[in-house]
Amino acid sequence: MLNRRQLRVKVMQTIYAMSASGSQNIDTQEKFLVKSMNDMEVLYYLLIDLFNQLHKQHQDLQEKSSKKHLASKEELKPNQKFSNNKLVKLITDSLLLAEKMESLKSNFWKNHEEYIRIIYDKMIESQIYQDYVADSTSNFKNDRDFIVKLYSEVIAPDEKLYEFLEDSSLTWLDDLPLVNTFLLKTFRQLKTEETSKELLIKLFRDIEDRDFA
Repeated sequence: MLNRRQLRVKVMQTIYAMSASGSQNIDTQEKFLVKSMNDMEVLYYLLIDLFNQLHKQHQDLQEKSSKKHLASKEELKPNQKFSNNKLVKLITDSLLLAEKMESLKSNFWKNHEEYIRIIYDKMIESQIYQDYVADSTSNFKNDRDFIVKLYSEVIAPDEKLYEFLEDSSLTWLDDLPLVNTFLLKTFRQLKTEETSKELLIKLFRDIEDRDFA
């Protein structure tokens, strides 16, 4: 995930943060650097899992609407385009991704469900979403391109999400541009024949890069 130039940036951020705090303890600086890099990996997976949470929100709301006493024709038979999005399904059905989230022991979104609803509402109100669900085209490329556009133009620039992540972790705000870039690159490279393991990343390319940091 991180090349050596990016590793140098992380090291400089750590040095700056520790200098600003007045700490000269090398062990403390090293632990902060390792935690910062691990937190970057967590952020990457949380942002992927965000689509899992949006999918659940979508399914739950459609199910509730269909059970209303005086449900409309649209509520009884809602548009399933987003529910059946092939890239989102790749994420929601991925056992590897579920295992990774379990290993991180993260209940992040469950503890902050209000932000899922904020992002979900912004998603369905966007013209990008409206154009997507109105289009009858159904293939992996179309679904993938929608997710890439949705993330880059609606989700990533969202100020509420930006402020929330800033409040959640000391380093996430600095890491967000890089993680966004890597996430979008990962999505764009996915093909229909690829499995969800392509969504999984390694923080370091190899042991030498870890030692370099």
